[in-house]
Amino acid sequence: MRRAARRDILVMADSDVYAERDYLAKVVQPLQDANVGMVTCVYRGVTKHGLWARLEALGMSVEMTSGVLVAEMLEGMQFALGPTMVMRTSTVQKIGGFAPVGQYHADDFILGNWVHRSGESVVLSTYPIEHHVVNTSFASTFAHQLGWATSTRFSRPKGHAGTIFTFAMPFGLLAFAALWAADYPYFGLAALAWAYLDRVLLSVLVGSVVVRDRKAITYAWLYPLRDLTGFFFWAASYLRRRLRYRGELYELRFGGTLHRVDPKSEHAAAERTSLLTSKPKS
Repeated sequence: MRRAARRDILVMADSDVYAERDYLAKVVQPLQDANVGMVTCVYRGVTKHGLWARLEALGMSVEMTSGVLVAEMLEGMQFALGPTMVMRTSTVQKIGGFAPVGQYHADDFILGNWVHRSGESVVLSTYPIEHHVVNTSFASTFAHQLGWATSTRFSRPKGHAGTIFTFAMPFGLLAFAALWAADYPYFGLAALAWAYLDRVLLSVLVGSVVVRDRKAITYAWLYPLRDLTGFFFWAASYLRRRLRYRGELYELRFGGTLHRVDPKSEHAAAERTSLLTSKPKS
């Protein structure tokens, strides 16, 4: 597609996002600065489905956005977000084209990181877009969230480890249990209530000011549950290194590269293990 493009500015967007008519005019504006090599956008989660889809949408609007803003404040934008990436063709050529990115799972992170390392800046646009949740069941949501958490662990290991400090409900529950065991139940309840209120206020603040998501305000009472499930996804990401993408099994390696697992070799290895561990008949 890049070879077929006739203009200098390339806009890449996921197929499950929605933007208003002023989208293109807004997202290309930062490229008026010659030092800007890429523009990317925050997004709000949108769904009309049930609980698990709503929790994933809240995660997109609040958890994802909060993490991006913290990263920008601490180290600047050194990555991009897949729902929208805007680049010049000259920048694409400068980083070696799109082909080398094919071996990475978090291609958005890698593209933004390579642009940053090339000496050009990545700008986080103030224009929010809608990211529609396509996972409606617990199983599909679990697989999707765990897959991305695992991918982040291999792409940004230090940043992913630091993510633990962005959660509140796990620490609130831990404080509640510890204080209850120490015979200070009211202090424990106060700590848990503070953690809950903190997450509610975060959802309201991000939803109203940053991504302009009314649902993040309406369902702010539910966001503490999303915060808690997000922590479990984070913890579970350290227990696996494989994920399934479009029916194929891949293994992630540090740096974020994907390596396809050959089902034949997997089957042969399983058979060898079975033979080694099976007991001979008497």
